[in-house]
Amino acid sequence: MSNRSQPAKGPNLVPVFVAIVVIIGAALAVAVLQNKEDEAKANEPSSSAPKEDASRPNPFADIDNSPTGGAGTRQTLDDTAPPGLMDTPTFVGAKALADEAIVLVAEAEKARGTGDEDTFQKKGAIAKAKLETAFERIADWVLDIQTKYPNDRQVARIDRETKKWDKALRKVRMIR
Repeated sequence: MSNRSQPAKGPNLVPVFVAIVVIIGAALAVAVLQNKEDEAKANEPSSSAPKEDASRPNPFADIDNSPTGGAGTRQTLDDTAPPGLMDTPTFVGAKALADEAIVLVAEAEKARGTGDEDTFQKKGAIAKAKLETAFERIADWVLDIQTKYPNDRQVARIDRETKKWDKALRKVRMIR
């Protein structure tokens, strides 16, 4: 028999334990340094308002985030446009034409509901033509006032009115 020693069974775990201790020590050192930096920043005098970068525009500047705002979505409307904007001849004429068309759309829908497709087509075609003409008459004017008077009460009313016209036009849009 020989006097040889038997080899150790299993891998040597000393390097694994050393690596774990070094990683934990490094993590603790980083945490301590970070905590000291945070304390130093907290002790620095700073202005109460956050600094804004003047080189970048704020994409949310037009949103009202005041407590009375509806979750940051409310726009405040002003009276920047001259009074009587809705009384301009351009809008009054287009509105009269659109009102006639809306009545015709209602009659056309009623006719379609009773199964009178011929009357629906005739009245719908007339209503569609009138609504398209009304939109054409005010298109440039609306773009102009929206550019000149953003967030104006009168412009918002005009916009709501033209949305009614568009809703009526969608009902007869398929007519040719």
